[in-house]
Amino acid sequence: MLKGTVEDLLANRLDVDMKLTSTQNSISIEIETKEGVPTNYSYEITGPNDYSNKVNNITENTHTFDKLQSDTEYSIKATVNNKAGLIKELTKAIKTEQLKGPTIEMASDSDTYIAAIYLDPTNIERYCDSSNISSTAGVTEGCMKWYAYKETDDTYTMLLDHNITKFDDDNIIKWTTKDTNELGPEEALRVLKETTDSWIAIPERNDSYTPTLGDNISSSKYTINYTGYRSRLIEAEEVAKIISADLSSLTIEQVVSFQIDNIKYQWLIGSGDGIGFRYWTSSPVKTRKAIYIAGHLNEAAIDASSFSSSSSSKNIGIRPVITIPKSMINN
Repeated sequence: MLKGTVEDLLANRLDVDMKLTSTQNSISIEIETKEGVPTNYSYEITGPNDYSNKVNNITENTHTFDKLQSDTEYSIKATVNNKAGLIKELTKAIKTEQLKGPTIEMASDSDTYIAAIYLDPTNIERYCDSSNISSTAGVTEGCMKWYAYKETDDTYTMLLDHNITKFDDDNIIKWTTKDTNELGPEEALRVLKETTDSWIAIPERNDSYTPTLGDNISSSKYTINYTGYRSRLIEAEEVAKIISADLSSLTIEQVVSFQIDNIKYQWLIGSGDGIGFRYWTSSPVKTRKAIYIAGHLNEAAIDASSFSSSSSSKNIGIRPVITIPKSMINN
């Protein structure tokens, strides 16, 4: 008799509450029972542009609506029933979160890079995609496009799609101010570090580089210590690997006129704004010069310049390489 009395009491009581949580593209519902015994639930969501969706008469007290717009307010209605026919309706509004962080577009099988990544190196929270980037030479902050050309299980190494130095005759970036390449690209490194030190979203480096092109190309054996840098220069050895070229087997003359397929490797030699096609590598050649990558409308090449000469260094810029953890990216 007591059992029946308790059941009768519970059947005539229904006190529930609704808890909502959201992500960038989903809203989750949880019905919390304070009193009574709910038997089924219905959930309905409505939003902008006459958006609506619903699920009826399910036994779960939780449900998630996904594939929603970010940074958008939705109205959630929950209808809770019990055996006695009591109905409790709850309505609440909640906004989905704003999109945050970098995004990625994986390359197709015909591409010669791994992925295009959209990222602001000064603010990892800023949402970036192909619609809000800048590829203008000289731009160093905000959303920008990067090409990942090397990866590990945990990281991407990637090249910016434009030079961080402006493209004009008054902005001459020398590889070095010395009359030798034996000490490495001290001036290019100075510009690189000063320009990218503000990239606080990018992990500091602790790697180094020593030329390995072979004695027939260069006998310079300096070491660049990138500890504390946010970025680095691309290496001629990396470019050779990307374009499947064995530079160490070539003569100096062959290396500094090596043609690059400007269609297949447009990402490597081009620029998003169509200018600023030339940039320094960290690598030397024996003829007291340094290697740069040259891109033109109809051709592209590995080339070399008299690094300390103002006239020879005109419009050769700095194009940084960064390494980031894959966990930083929104897939």
